[in-house]
Amino acid sequence: MTVLRSLWVNGVDSKAVHIGNKTRERDVDVFVSNRRLFIEALKAPETANILHNSLNDPVMGKNLVRVFKLIGCCNLYDRLLDQCDCLINFNDHTPYNVILQEMAKEKRVKTVYIQHASVSINFPPLYHDYNILFSRDSVNKYKNDLGVKSYMLFDTRFSTLDPSDYVNEGTAKRVLICTNMLDDSYKVGELTDSLIDLGYTVTIRPHPADKRKVWGQLNALKSENASIWEDVGDNGIVVANESSVVLEAIYLDRKVYKAAFFSDSFDNYGYLAQKLLLNQHFSVETLVDAIQKGKIEFNKDKLAFFIGELDNCKERLNNIIDDIKNDIG
Repeated sequence: MTVLRSLWVNGVDSKAVHIGNKTRERDVDVFVSNRRLFIEALKAPETANILHNSLNDPVMGKNLVRVFKLIGCCNLYDRLLDQCDCLINFNDHTPYNVILQEMAKEKRVKTVYIQHASVSINFPPLYHDYNILFSRDSVNKYKNDLGVKSYMLFDTRFSTLDPSDYVNEGTAKRVLICTNMLDDSYKVGELTDSLIDLGYTVTIRPHPADKRKVWGQLNALKSENASIWEDVGDNGIVVANESSVVLEAIYLDRKVYKAAFFSDSFDNYGYLAQKLLLNQHFSVETLVDAIQKGKIEFNKDKLAFFIGELDNCKERLNNIIDDIKNDIG
């Protein structure tokens, strides 16, 4: 929704359909709950047969809930695509998005993929008719084996934000720790305790997909904010291991530190390889020392490589939209 809202601000008129888990967003045009998907799946005469066959599949047998949800999605997609001239997709690697693309292709509905988050080389090749990417980093990482049309724009999440709106002098002793599902909660807890002993206020922001209860049991605050911008804005220091939150943090001039000891050390997004991040820490002691000394461990000049150039946003976006419209006819 952050990306879609940025498109609306930049003049793109489109309806928003949110399918699945409950959303806090009030500006979606159509919300389809999981309960509705369950009912849609029950309507399909082939549901029982598909579930029966899935039981014997080593992958699908472990994901029967997803299989059931996909059946419901297919029923809904079939009706929604009949009312659609052009489909905008913001994800390219979940089964729900992949099957939506396949159904759109069958119905000869043109599809546009707009990148919504940082990517690694492990993402699938581009396969939508038109693909709008953030930056040179995205263009370098995505394969285009099908020769589909692609554009390099900018990270739309940043295009309508003013960093001066997030200036907060009271954040110097406030630390935001962003975790992912690979991170060791014990090691995160060690860092949290060390910082709190030194007088820092610590907030934990787990990845949305990480439902572990342990994050609410640490000696720290637990974020309840839906928007990453609110959390980064409220804290002067951001710590993560492998997370694209470093882009938001650097953009807002927060101090950023990589805690490589949270899990195995890796550089999935290439922030170290491209020298956006200049250091990583393998112990609580060195990280705490860097925080206390206020060390700057990133190169902001490298930020545009990952989020694109943010000049003339509306004009550049409209040029791309016009090109797609002219191509479709």
